[in-house]
Amino acid sequence: MEWPGTGPLPAEEDGRGIRIHPDAILAQPIRCRGAGSLQSNPKTRRGTDLTEDRRLILWLKELPGCDPRIVGGKAARLGDLRRAQLLVPDGFCVTVEAARAALERVKQASGRSLQATTHAREVQDALRKEPLPAQLLERLEGAYSLLRARNRPDPALVVRSSAVFEDSAHHSFSGVYHTSLGVTDFSGLVDAIRECWASAWSPEALAYCERMGYPVGDASMAVLVQVQMRGRVSGVIFTANPLTGNPFQICINAVPGAGEALVSGDASASEWILGRDARVERASSGSADLLSEKELRALVDIANRVEDLMRGPQDVEWTLGQDGIFVLQARPITALPPYFPAPEEHSSRVWKLAFVGLFSPFGLSLESIKNPIYEDAIQRTLGRVVRHHQRVVHGYLYDRKVTPRWSWLLLPWSLYKHIRLLARIPSLDREYYRQLEPSYRTVIAKQVEGAERERHLPALCAGVDALVEAYLEFQRRSVAPGSLSNLFPRLVRRLVLASGLSEEPTEALDIFGGLANATLARDRTLAGFCQELTESGLARELAGSRDWDELRRRFSARADGHRFLERWDAFYRDFDYTWAEGNPKDPGWREDPSTVLTVLRKMVETGSSRATIERLAFQTRRRHELLALWSRRLDPVRRALLRALVTYAWRYFPIREDHNHMFYRGVAAIRQVLLAIGKELVARGVLLQPEEVFFLRYEEVRDLAGVWDPSNLTRVVRDRREEFKRNRRLTPPYELGAKPAPRTASIAGEDGALRGNGASAGVARGPARVVLDPVRLPELRQGEILVCPKVRPYYTPFLAMAAGLVTDEGSLLSHGANLAREYGIPAVLGIHGATRHIRTGEVVVVDGSAGTVRILEAPAVGGRGA
Repeated sequence: MEWPGTGPLPAEEDGRGIRIHPDAILAQPIRCRGAGSLQSNPKTRRGTDLTEDRRLILWLKELPGCDPRIVGGKAARLGDLRRAQLLVPDGFCVTVEAARAALERVKQASGRSLQATTHAREVQDALRKEPLPAQLLERLEGAYSLLRARNRPDPALVVRSSAVFEDSAHHSFSGVYHTSLGVTDFSGLVDAIRECWASAWSPEALAYCERMGYPVGDASMAVLVQVQMRGRVSGVIFTANPLTGNPFQICINAVPGAGEALVSGDASASEWILGRDARVERASSGSADLLSEKELRALVDIANRVEDLMRGPQDVEWTLGQDGIFVLQARPITALPPYFPAPEEHSSRVWKLAFVGLFSPFGLSLESIKNPIYEDAIQRTLGRVVRHHQRVVHGYLYDRKVTPRWSWLLLPWSLYKHIRLLARIPSLDREYYRQLEPSYRTVIAKQVEGAERERHLPALCAGVDALVEAYLEFQRRSVAPGSLSNLFPRLVRRLVLASGLSEEPTEALDIFGGLANATLARDRTLAGFCQELTESGLARELAGSRDWDELRRRFSARADGHRFLERWDAFYRDFDYTWAEGNPKDPGWREDPSTVLTVLRKMVETGSSRATIERLAFQTRRRHELLALWSRRLDPVRRALLRALVTYAWRYFPIREDHNHMFYRGVAAIRQVLLAIGKELVARGVLLQPEEVFFLRYEEVRDLAGVWDPSNLTRVVRDRREEFKRNRRLTPPYELGAKPAPRTASIAGEDGALRGNGASAGVARGPARVVLDPVRLPELRQGEILVCPKVRPYYTPFLAMAAGLVTDEGSLLSHGANLAREYGIPAVLGIHGATRHIRTGEVVVVDGSAGTVRILEAPAVGGRGA
């Protein structure tokens, strides 16, 4: 089962994952089992009799795997349902080729060009009167006789349209085309078929096609002929709740007898809302007499099977007859409301928002590849089985960590793996810095440089492939050093607290302050630049520049400004990936220098650069002072143990930050090569702008290097772009499946304090600034308390302006805690729903030692999270 908004983002699909494009219907030979090639016949176009009547009629048993361009989407899906052993009424399909031939004869008979906008009524009338060709009439009469013979007594028939674009993932065409019920003789069947063809030219159909972007007056209309079932009960199953979008609920509507009254809206139905396990959650009054518990379970089973087969939520028409439950039709549910699980549901399964931003299809496909590789690396390195389950809901990525109950059986194996890891301690950090990082940097540099001069699409696709492979290999090989970078700080902290060297948990971690890493190197350099700008007078040029290009022109006109730019460009080349995260669609400093320009202005205006440099220098001195102090207070054995642990901790701890920087650098490189591919696709007229390449999935980008025609991507990208725009307007909850507490739920006792993990000592008071989206970080003002879901390394330039830090998640050893201690600001992390409890503008007191946050005053105006 897929959630609404999950898995493949919407393309124009036939419900089985087969994309259909209006401009590709006759672009290539199309095949169906038993039907041979169906390339358009020139003789057919001249209005002569069809020479291969095998094309004209196909039985439902011949349809599984059949191309919808031959029999339409509705008939093709029914063929797939038959193959899946579901009961489908007997019948056959008059193929699209027959409708095209009929339209061609009408056009030739008129002797002029017929336009849908001006001659629709004329075409409709002509199609209703057009005699069927002899071959089709003969084949149709034979099929009709056989259908009657094997469904005695003489059955009534239902004749329905099965257009190529009908019942697609986004447009159902419901009620647009004609359906004939109760057809009992051959002449009535012929009239019903012609009426279906004519309905494609009705004013309603033409207006609908024009509004939805489909070819107007197209003849891609197959006709489905089936035995009309007369069941005891009939109805509709929605495999997701059509009102709420809830994918965990199945909605069943039913009426006695045939279901035409229900579908047309002429009858009121009994309704059941059931879970995936067939447990009834709600039922309308009087429904108990209509369907038994056993029948409801059977319907739920059908719903689950159909949804799995069609790869998404379905609207299924059914009827309950003497021989069982027959499926009459299955099509995707269109316009399903955005769904985020209700708070009271699935409380045992809590999913956390993995990234605040909305993911593009490429980013989602990359995450789906990375996740199992990371899990495998953990198992191989540490002997632990940890499953990071992921869900994509409307483009937002959620995950939850699950440890199987049987994992304790692997404890001996895990112990063995840990011993082997510890044996690598003396050399593992050197392997990381001398082998792993340099090799990854080499691949990145080579592919980015190649993308800047390469214009050959297969070569660019190969570049993306090489970067993704290197990215995944880096993730796999960095698990071991990353595990040690987490292990040693914990051991040092436990020894310090157990030895009574400090009663303050956060103080025990001050011994890791000021350790050289990429984050501090970047921030220290930025602070130095800001001091230089202030002291040289270049800050005035900075304040007066509207954008980065103007600033460069102003600096270039001055000798000191020119020297500054030379050093700045070297810094910029090293850190131009900043602001990239796990989502390749997000630009970094390289493409959006306005962000770093804002950082420079903020630091100069507030004077925080000098405080940053002084604070980082203090952290370095403090680290050595604490080691000397604690060593004097310990006995020789524990002193030696402390020094050994601290030595290794100082070697491994920086890997935590440096690994993240390499991770972001790799994502930024993938982005650069993808944009080069996007430019090529724009030049070919496939995309409107290069950034649309992020609406392709990784496997689709790889396919561009092969024989696949990229022109078919235009409609796919357009649909995904529109879906992305709709999802961007949503506000995703931080957790799914959790019962959201009221604003006072995290209050401990009578003191009205929100409690979390004290991560950096000290007390700060100030107005809160709730930042849900990192792009709003520049709105942070000097002295405000930053409240956000989590802290990323690229937040650090703004931490120099914050008076305190509060986050939804995090612990003493998380990145946010480390950075808060580096900048000397009080921090409380891991307050469940802090971004919901606290509003922008509220005055709060953050006590990093006690791990509490108190809300003192309401905002002057209704504050909202940025």
